[in-house]
Amino acid sequence: MIKNKKVILYCFIIAFIFCIPMFKGSIRLGPDTTFHINRIISLKNAILNGDFFPRILFAQNYNFGYGSPLFYSIIFLYPSALLLLLNIPIYVVYYFTIFFIVFFSCFNMYNCCKIFYKKEDNIYVLISVFVYVVNLFFISNIYKRGAIGEGFAYIFLPLVVKAIYEIIYLNKKNILLLVIGFSGLLLAHNITFILMCIIFMFILFIEHKKIIHNYKIIIYIVIASVFSVFITCFFTFPMFEQLSLKLYRINYYFNTDSIKGIDFKELFYFYNGDGVYLNNSVGPILLLFPLTIIFVKNKINKFIKILLVFSYVMIFMTLKYFPWNLFKFMSFLQFPERLLTIVCCFMSISLGYILSKQKLIYINYIALIVILITSIFHILGVISEYGQIKYTHSEKDLSNVELFTKDKYWYNTLEISSPDYIYQNAAIDFKNYGYILKTNNEDKDKTVFDRSKYNSLIFTVGSIKKDAYYIIPISYYKGYVVDIFEDESYLKTVIPTYDNETGLIRINLEEYNSNKLLKFVCYYKKTNIQIISENISKVSLIIFIVYMIILKSKVNKWIVTTVNKKHKTNS
Repeated sequence: MIKNKKVILYCFIIAFIFCIPMFKGSIRLGPDTTFHINRIISLKNAILNGDFFPRILFAQNYNFGYGSPLFYSIIFLYPSALLLLLNIPIYVVYYFTIFFIVFFSCFNMYNCCKIFYKKEDNIYVLISVFVYVVNLFFISNIYKRGAIGEGFAYIFLPLVVKAIYEIIYLNKKNILLLVIGFSGLLLAHNITFILMCIIFMFILFIEHKKIIHNYKIIIYIVIASVFSVFITCFFTFPMFEQLSLKLYRINYYFNTDSIKGIDFKELFYFYNGDGVYLNNSVGPILLLFPLTIIFVKNKINKFIKILLVFSYVMIFMTLKYFPWNLFKFMSFLQFPERLLTIVCCFMSISLGYILSKQKLIYINYIALIVILITSIFHILGVISEYGQIKYTHSEKDLSNVELFTKDKYWYNTLEISSPDYIYQNAAIDFKNYGYILKTNNEDKDKTVFDRSKYNSLIFTVGSIKKDAYYIIPISYYKGYVVDIFEDESYLKTVIPTYDNETGLIRINLEEYNSNKLLKFVCYYKKTNIQIISENISKVSLIIFIVYMIILKSKVNKWIVTTVNKKHKTNS
């Protein structure tokens, strides 16, 4: 109990140190900072409207709606949204979000690293924990880019590494950790999840002889994989449903020549103060000190060697010298520096372990001094930066593009960042499009309609010409429907399509002539796949919990039986 308190206190202190730059009351506006802040705000608004699991953020992108939750899970933003519901300022909420990420990343890294040492409270475990978060790349990723999604992935990476090591090398039946690790990673950041799956496959190939001779490893992995797939299908199946339409910009990131590496010199650019856009280096500690393994004469854990090799290979892959044109299938990365998220995890574990094996003690002293000095400079570098986002900014301010930039964009950059989940061929200026219903059914475009209710756009029509259509000012995602009422009596439901030019919802109507007034109600409704996948996830989670309870009870029973047998033997 005392040991756990020490660990919690240590993780708390590191998280506090990491968050010091936010105390000045302003932070830098990174490419993704307000994207995630506005997702928190939109989630809060959805909850206030009784929509506890929103698929579309209806008020985003100038009220045209943005379906980012369909492609990028919001599940880990609920604690932040709940804090916002308590009327805590959004700046403070964002601070607690970062603090939450760093604290649990440290805690999980501690529990991961301690399995490599006989003494759990080893100083080298604490070093690994510290450099895992207080390193150049992670600080830049959080404060300069605003990469909160990859920040959440940071929490689960140590769990995945620990689960892989225990199942393959220690022959432990740690299915629970493998499921939590990979499921959490998937829901935190899709790309990091895919990368870890690829690495896991490589490790299985490297250790294929061990696995062949121990079929239980395969069974553990299969069971964990099945549970992970079904527990997370509430998110993955609807995502694949939308991707299968091949309508959105994200569809065209696959199998292209879009990936470009960085210059070699950027690996050694360790300054991160004002004027530096992003840091593409893990910093001097993680980049250089693991190389001191050449001075280690003691036997090195094979898994540590594997992590180290993977790390330097991935660092090389970030360079422009790597032949990315031969790996077009990995263009989903968008930019290769994403690999450094995993590198930070692997290098941190390796660094502490390597230092613990050093007989040349002066190397450790040098490492500790450099860690201390560079950490101070990394933090001071962030503090020195000009912060566009202020403590005084309201929720509304953080979606007001004109408040932060004079550049003219065709979409709301503060809410969307990169328009990954917008119609690929959209020829539309969302800001200046006008809130109108374009149609060939009336003499002019319709400007009178009701959108006062959440997830609802209502308009009325007296008669419909042949081959008439209406283009509704809402971005199309599969799941939108239009209910038609005749003098308030339900008539039918129309499944809309999308306008080829703008990507907005389009309904094609049959000819209608009557004295009765037609009312059209457009809203988003769960698709069949969404409903089915949610139920599968719920049932799978219940089954998994029951399975783990039964498994734990069997293990406890086995331990009691073994102890009793030994006691009788001794008697």
